[in-house]
Amino acid sequence: MLLSTWDNKSESFVINSRTLAFTSDELALIIGLPNRGIKFEPGTDTIAGKTTNDIRHDILKLDSSTPIEIVREQFIVYLLSNIFFPMTNF
Repeated sequence: MLLSTWDNKSESFVINSRTLAFTSDELALIIGLPNRGIKFEPGTDTIAGKTTNDIRHDILKLDSSTPIEIVREQFIVYLLSNIFFPMTNF
């Protein structure tokens, strides 16, 4: 379902007429992983300290007045938590 919202032309997700484009720097900042070849040490930091269920509830509270930066952050964290922790984190 999520992949069906991807628009190749704009290289972004289009959800409810809102375009959500992400740069590699934004992804690195949101998930806390280095983006410039800095060595990552597993176990030194967490993504957000929340479960996917917590993030889902936060997303449900968003509305059209929510800044796009917050929408992007919540969307990426929710997506990644479901990809990397599909059974244990939800």
